[in-house]
Amino acid sequence: MKLSYLEELEKLEAAWKSPRMPEALTVISLFAGCGGSSVGYHAAGFQEVLAVDFDKDAEAVFRANMPGITFLKADLREL
Repeated sequence: MKLSYLEELEKLEAAWKSPRMPEALTVISLFAGCGGSSVGYHAAGFQEVLAVDFDKDAEAVFRANMPGITFLKADLREL
């Protein structure tokens, strides 16, 4: 049975809110934007430990959407 778009979003939200297993692989998100890739990482079972982006608007949205993840506002070319 194919899920509707809303059902898929609810499934992703449930994956995001579920606790990570201690053995979950860790990832960092480069060019994090507002957190779309973060949702995918969590749905796949990864533990995201850091997100990086240089855009101040992306930072504000990311922090609102993903409050438990450390965000580094930086330009990767300068690190």
